[in-house]
Amino acid sequence: MTKNYEPKHIALAVAIVIAIFSLILIVFIPQTVADIVHYSTGVWQVFVPKENLIVYGIGFFLLFLAPLFLFFMNMNKRGIYICIASILLSFIPFYMASQSYLIFSNDSITQSPILSTKVSNYSWNEVQSVTFYEAEEGERSKYEFIFQDGHLIALEDNAYFQSILSKLENKLTEVKLSIERVMLDHHQE
Repeated sequence: MTKNYEPKHIALAVAIVIAIFSLILIVFIPQTVADIVHYSTGVWQVFVPKENLIVYGIGFFLLFLAPLFLFFMNMNKRGIYICIASILLSFIPFYMASQSYLIFSNDSITQSPILSTKVSNYSWNEVQSVTFYEAEEGERSKYEFIFQDGHLIALEDNAYFQSILSKLENKLTEVKLSIERVMLDHHQE
């Protein structure tokens, strides 16, 4: 017994594979792309904002839709054009997400928010204060950086941040600052 697969069924299989791999790749792709695009000499760490995951998710969803259009439109010309358009449109969110980052380096802290062309670059002398908010067990602690112009950057205390903590403390000592520690107690609120 031979199996006869129509091209539209192959398109459906491709859509399913894209969906499965997207769930796996969304964990690794944002940080990998940020490191490749923005890492250079003197950079301690490139952080990827959580919002980037949503934008990457939109890109992967557009890729997932492309073969689905072929499947539901029975591989006709209109379906092919819509498939190609969906693939091309997926590059827009991928590019936008790759341009959003937070970089800690020897010389500065640089932030480029999602959906913005503005890049904020602060030298270490422009840091006004750094506060570590220590959360209760089971919750995430965070660091807040306040700059002389009032701009605030908040970061979760995670493994990426822990990897630069000693460099950060050394740099803050150079500019005569220290990390203020605050214990968060949600029972008092």
